[in-house]
Amino acid sequence: RSTSIEILVFVEDENDNPPQFSHAKYTGRVWEETAGAMVVLDFNRTLAVMDNDTLPVNTHISFSLEFPSEFAAYEGSLWINTTNGAITVTQLGASRLDREVLNNLVVVVVANSTASPHLFAKAELEIFLLDINDNVPEIIAPSVVAVKENIAATLGEQPLIVVVSEDTDTGNNALVQFSLHAPSSAPQFAIDASSGAVYVIDDLDFETQVHYNIVVVATDHGLPSLSSNKTIRVTVEDVNDNSPVVVDSVSVNELPEHSSNGTSIVYLVVKDADSAENARLGAWLDVFVESIDDSSNKLSPSIVETVFDVIVNNITGAVAVVVRNEDAFDRESLGDVLLFKV
Repeated sequence: RSTSIEILVFVEDENDNPPQFSHAKYTGRVWEETAGAMVVLDFNRTLAVMDNDTLPVNTHISFSLEFPSEFAAYEGSLWINTTNGAITVTQLGASRLDREVLNNLVVVVVANSTASPHLFAKAELEIFLLDINDNVPEIIAPSVVAVKENIAATLGEQPLIVVVSEDTDTGNNALVQFSLHAPSSAPQFAIDASSGAVYVIDDLDFETQVHYNIVVVATDHGLPSLSSNKTIRVTVEDVNDNSPVVVDSVSVNELPEHSSNGTSIVYLVVKDADSAENARLGAWLDVFVESIDDSSNKLSPSIVETVFDVIVNNITGAVAVVVRNEDAFDRESLGDVLLFKV
């Protein structure tokens, strides 16, 4: 004879299955230098974790972050919600996570089972920093530029200089447009908004104005936009474009022959609007007998140089014709009427 009995055995769950991430590696993005900004995972993913255990106590997960040695300096820059795995930038991270210094960093997300024996899983998360418009464009251009007057027609479409800008941001935040501040104060100049080429569009006259200060402004396309400016001093150089002008003159109508050396015959005051060497005066002398219209009446240069002297004072602009050789200043040799052309 035999008999049987059914025994119902309940198997109690133990924490013998480690948590499992749905992916071994994740990528995400977060705004640089922004406290409280949340890391958004690519492809609409979340840090989903599975645990094959059944008791709720064995499936409870706590999240934490580990920083590899090469990113150890950034530990504390990010905070992870231990319950749901959401990662945000800390106040400390806002000062450290600078995209212009660090383009991306890698952290390890750890999913820890809160029940003994505290099994865990790890996944790699690469975080790329998104640019904010936090850098002002830097203008690279000479502080002083020299240009000759009356150059506009000569330059034509050739720029005087080309201004360059550097902006360490990216995208529209680094796209720069140029302009001139208060262009009406220097209407002789214009700038190409895209290339930064500065053109001379009207002649510059040294005698009217020697220096121009043009203020170049570089403005980026970020929101809000940032701008910087630089003053460029344009110095106009003189060219010899002005003829000397006699502003005063004195001459004698009669002079005794054999007048003493140094006796003044003609005295002129001459001005030249140019400067330096372009305003330096030089003078030559032609002397005619009776009529200045007939070249045959012109005294030979050797006679003129023997009898007369031309003295030029470049400080005062004075030009004087004087007797050089009183013995040669002779009426019988030279004639009764002498006409001087300086």
